[in-house]
Amino acid sequence: MLVIQECLHSCMHHVSLPCHDLAGKSALMYAVQYQHESLVNYLSTRRDIALDAVDTDGYTALVLAVEMGEQGLDMAKALLVAGASPNVSTFRRKTALKIACAKQDMVMVRASA
Repeated sequence: MLVIQECLHSCMHHVSLPCHDLAGKSALMYAVQYQHESLVNYLSTRRDIALDAVDTDGYTALVLAVEMGEQGLDMAKALLVAGASPNVSTFRRKTALKIACAKQDMVMVRASA
């Protein structure tokens, strides 16, 4: 939760946010992970945020949202509308779309397709 508070503080003070921690996670990824939907919406509209950035496991913010299933649906939709690609593969060759299909999550599949 501290990461989100620091991110919000940075946003309010117009600090550049395209940074990552040692695990390669960006502020956008943490916003998804902690289900902070309004922060995901805000960050996904910023031009200095790489929507398809990957962490050390090759996961994107969209993949993290899709893995959450119904809880991540609105965040996944926001990321897709902003231009995130459902076809970026993790290092295990899984895409957001393939993960949704494997989970038989048809709502997420439709959102990702």
